[in-house]
Amino acid sequence: MKEIRRYVIVAMALALLLAPQAMAQRTMRGQMFLDLSGHYPVGGAVSVGQYRLPGYWMAGIEELRMREYLHIGDAVDNLTLDIWHTKLQGGYMYRLVSNRSRSISMYAGGMGWIAAESVDPLKKLPDDIVLPGLPKHKFVFGVTPMVETEFFLGNHFAVVLGGRLPLAFLSNIRLATVQARAGFRFAF
Repeated sequence: MKEIRRYVIVAMALALLLAPQAMAQRTMRGQMFLDLSGHYPVGGAVSVGQYRLPGYWMAGIEELRMREYLHIGDAVDNLTLDIWHTKLQGGYMYRLVSNRSRSISMYAGGMGWIAAESVDPLKKLPDDIVLPGLPKHKFVFGVTPMVETEFFLGNHFAVVLGGRLPLAFLSNIRLATVQARAGFRFAF
């Protein structure tokens, strides 16, 4: 009986020594994810990323519409000018706090991006309105500081809510745009 107990103890010790590193069920190091999100006022993004120990990296594409009222002379007309950004972006988010199971985590970080900026691509302005000196297409770049909270509803599916402040350099419309973000994340 003592010999069997000794074999069991040796087998358990070898199993513990040779076992791979144990990790959490959610947001474990090396776990990939797909992120689909919508942005307020109007926009959306598709991203892929990977969780690391202090946070996660992500890269993707985004389409964003910004709208401004047209100023003709000293009056503000009812017409609006739409400017769209089609972005390639990538960045890193650091985990600030989370509960033990990581079913709820709060992140802060940012993204860098380059974009193609298009002025009135859907041709909503009447033909008699001429915008002198405003190119129809140009390249812009920028950074986006972000904060977000991730709520896992299971082992692989999460809802993500957050806020962002994209800073667009060389843009035709404005430097900063405050945005809200809501999305779904599938970790695999």
